Amino acid sequence: MIHHKALLIGASDYDDPAIAPLPFVPGDLERMKTALLQRGFSAVEIASSRRGITPNFVNGKVTDFLWRAQSGDALLVMLSGHGVHFEGADYLVPEDSYFSSSSIDKSCIKIDWVKELENSPAGQIVFLIDACREGIDRSSMAPPPGVRQWGNRKVAASLRRKVAYVYACSPAQVALFVRASDVRSTGDNNVVSGESFSIFSRAVSDLVSDAGLANLEEFEEAVQGRIEATHRDFGKSGVAQRVRIVTDVDKRSFFIFPGALKVTDSAVQLQTRSDRGSGEMGSLAGAEPGAGNADFAVPSRPVIGATPPSPPPPRPAPPPRRSAKHAASPLRASVSPSSRPSTRTTAPSSTHKMGLTPTTIDPTSDFRSPAHRTERELLKLALQKPDLVPEFDEYVEAEFTAAPYSAVYRCISSIGGVKSRQGDYLARIRNSAPNDRVRDLLFELMVEPMLGKKIGRSYAGMQLVQVRIRSVQRRIDELQAEFARLKSEPPEAVTNLMEETWTLQQYLQSLRQTGVEAL
Repeated sequence: MIHHKALLIGASDYDDPAIAPLPFVPGDLERMKTALLQRGFSAVEIASSRRGITPNFVNGKVTDFLWRAQSGDALLVMLSGHGVHFEGADYLVPEDSYFSSSSIDKSCIKIDWVKELENSPAGQIVFLIDACREGIDRSSMAPPPGVRQWGNRKVAASLRRKVAYVYACSPAQVALFVRASDVRSTGDNNVVSGESFSIFSRAVSDLVSDAGLANLEEFEEAVQGRIEATHRDFGKSGVAQRVRIVTDVDKRSFFIFPGALKVTDSAVQLQTRSDRGSGEMGSLAGAEPGAGNADFAVPSRPVIGATPPSPPPPRPAPPPRRSAKHAASPLRASVSPSSRPSTRTTAPSSTHKMGLTPTTIDPTSDFRSPAHRTERELLKLALQKPDLVPEFDEYVEAEFTAAPYSAVYRCISSIGGVKSRQGDYLARIRNSAPNDRVRDLLFELMVEPMLGKKIGRSYAGMQLVQVRIRSVQRRIDELQAEFARLKSEPPEAVTNLMEETWTLQQYLQSLRQTGVEAL
């Protein structure tokens, strides 16, 4: 299970009389903490220090937060206060900063932490930067040379996880706040006159409870709409600030919040998740018969992990969590998300079978084409050198997308898989073939040379990983399309989709980083 954790840091009471205080920041952070806990965050901390929000304190808290994360955690860091951009870097202005006596790069907090991000075991990190506000008043003093609004930062390409920076405003803009003296003239939102708050922070905290907001793209659109409404309601001048998100990840696949929640007796609890995969299976027609693959087709077989078009009916409580020793593959069997081990991210579940479907193959397809070459190599290894691919038995038929290769997989599986490789292993496989065409293909794969120059464990691992990566990516694509269809359904209908997508994305990342060790 993914653990969502947040660290909230706000600078409000500045020592330098030339820097306007931001007395509403503590209230913003408290409101945000409540909203995040209600949404399902397992831990939310508002950082505080008797010495104030200083560079050493902030750097220490952020570093500790990033390094203490558990493997696969989803982290959120919110930075609130005055902010500036100086010589290509973004800074948060700490409470003990004095612009008149020191340069910005020495007195402010650089929003960077790239090394800390590299060493963090977290699966994803989101920075909410509610800074660069109006109100830094240096009286007659000119701003230090080079000071301007947030620049166009680049997320370090070397980071091996999802990282996003969400800015309250775009370059050449300021992040506005509502003063207690501001009068609300229009609108029907839940903001009343007499309150003081950051427009960005209020928009985020109000929208966190919306379980329909799943990914960064939707979050950005909704927050921007709320900002514009508040800007208009309070008669702010000029164009409303524009939220800016910087990330190297597709915003549509970046899920930042847990699933839907309910509140019971002031305690925040996760809603009961639908056990979408615990025994209910759909049907799938096999590959279409044709001149090239009719003898390989299967009349029908279940799709494991198939998602119903509407929310499933209530079910009994899910089975107890399995121990890590059962965590062999995410493709073996279908159970609820609650049975996923929470201590590892390399495989999302020992028993969670993806809803993979075999591709319908054109009868004229060349099964030696690059699209199927890796699947063919893996089958050749399972037949010729089964001792190099012991993980093969943890794979499922749907991971072989060509109908002929799917038929070969069934033959190997029917005699007990590669673990039964002793004795007349190949003869038993050939005898299990349903017809001559499958038998001929088996013989061809048994004698065909490998493509690699040096056939060993390393080469075998590459084939195993590539087949798995492609199958996981197909399932992620299916889930995202499914999520788009169910967006208008009740929150509980999409909770499992969000959880499964996130888990598979973590598994995909682990496969790409650690290779065969992640299987």
